[in-house]
Amino acid sequence: MKKTILFLDQNLEKILCLVLFGAMIFLAVLQVIFRFVLNASLDWTEELARYCFIASIYAGAALGVKEEQHIRVEIVNVIFPEKIAFGIRFIANLIWLGFAILIMVQGFQMCSIFFANGQTSPTLRLPMGMVYSVVPIGFLLMSIRLIQKIYMDFKCRKDCEA
Repeated sequence: MKKTILFLDQNLEKILCLVLFGAMIFLAVLQVIFRFVLNASLDWTEELARYCFIASIYAGAALGVKEEQHIRVEIVNVIFPEKIAFGIRFIANLIWLGFAILIMVQGFQMCSIFFANGQTSPTLRLPMGMVYSVVPIGFLLMSIRLIQKIYMDFKCRKDCEA
């Protein structure tokens, strides 16, 4: 059980991106086959592929946080001494975390409004609250990874000073 949790902790976003991107490609190919080979059209594949694409973006953003691939100003690490650079990185990560939490909270509030109104997607008839929940869930994943990053930065700093 511990190995499964560790595997998911290390690879959750990669798995999500892979599954969502694979589903998006499969749906697009399926639509092309039906439209041009069978001369029939599936109306639901485009909508589901779009939702997979949007979800993969948010999973990829969380993956970018985890692997430190987001754009940032690296000159801070070069110009300033390590203590000051660490402080600037810490403040930047706290601001980013605050923004992610704000979007997550506002996103969940927006989803509850959509669920209450009963609005559904045009073709699949999915509740729009479920469709829009991708945004706060993506920012929740990003927040978790930011908290892990801040913790690891402090742990590394403490271990490196010792």
